[in-house]
Amino acid sequence: MSLSFTYTSYVEVYPSLLFFITGCVCMCLDYSKPAWWKPMLSESKIVPIKTQFTVLPTVCMNILQYWILTFILDYNYIQIRETLSLNYTIYNFIFRLGILMSFVFIWTYFVHRGIHHPSIYSYVHKKHHEFQHPFGFESLYSHPLENFLMNYIPHIVGYFLFDINEAVIIAIYSYVITILTHCGHEWSWSHYIFSSDHDVHHEKFNYNYGFGMPWMDKLMGTHKPRQGSVSFY
Repeated sequence: MSLSFTYTSYVEVYPSLLFFITGCVCMCLDYSKPAWWKPMLSESKIVPIKTQFTVLPTVCMNILQYWILTFILDYNYIQIRETLSLNYTIYNFIFRLGILMSFVFIWTYFVHRGIHHPSIYSYVHKKHHEFQHPFGFESLYSHPLENFLMNYIPHIVGYFLFDINEAVIIAIYSYVITILTHCGHEWSWSHYIFSSDHDVHHEKFNYNYGFGMPWMDKLMGTHKPRQGSVSFY
């Protein structure tokens, strides 16, 4: 049990704590407005802080879902996961991480686009779109089924088919990037690691389904850059 909890801590608990820290920082920056901070949304579109706090119960339940599922699966399949781990070298680490990241981009794009289908949207994805102008913590404000398909499946694949190192990187990237794409702000360096155009998706619905970088949207013809944004890819 202790070994299982150790793995669960690395893959889910610690990255999720980083998620909350990042969310609190974004929330503070919404209202402190330092001169060096560049918001994408006008001040009139920033969601009031009291409203932002209303999503936290759902967000916490979704993160708890991660912890419980990972702990249960890990406890039952830890020996299988260990046998699937390859000899660790920097080369196969980079190779496997590239494969896993590609899977995440492809999987989340098609799942996200699929739950926008009219026959599914109102039952599953509508909850996430309650806010036309997204904010950090709203990134995990979603239906449990959406949370499982969009967010947890990549963690399962990374954890049980790859090495613990790749799984931790995917978990950190997932938690942090999802909150940064929803926070309504951008950085001069942000275009190198994620797209800042996700707010367009919440306004227009039919664009920018991809997670992280906009490669899948550009490939599938659904990319719509935010007006005035700068693209480095």
